[in-house]
Amino acid sequence: MNTKIAGIVGKVFQFGIAIIGSILFLMILLNGDEGSISSAIGLSLWSIYIAAGIAVLFGVFHFATNVKNNKKGLIGIVAFILVIIISRTLAKGQDMTTEMLEKADEGQILMTDTGLYMLYILMGITILSIAFAEVTRLLK
Repeated sequence: MNTKIAGIVGKVFQFGIAIIGSILFLMILLNGDEGSISSAIGLSLWSIYIAAGIAVLFGVFHFATNVKNNKKGLIGIVAFILVIIISRTLAKGQDMTTEMLEKADEGQILMTDTGLYMLYILMGITILSIAFAEVTRLLK
């Protein structure tokens, strides 16, 4: 897709969302009831979902048309997916106390553990890559 056409489509969506937002703002301001507020929030969320979906589709389209130029990006995506899989494997559902059950369920705790393991792995990779770059710089 041409970047000029994508820019025009983006501007049309931008102005459309601005007009809808202005109308909903005036509805909320004039009516003040919770029904119009919840419909405005729902419409806003769907607008965000649609815009995010379009952005992802444009990214996938650009990636698919230039696969040779995007090999490094593909390697990064595969490496990140591997980090997610390793982190999910390492995460264990902790024994839950009654205090924990009031605040979160087992799935949320498992996702938190996964996120922490991802942080640890990525920080380790970062520190190792910085150390490797400095050592190779000193040896040159």
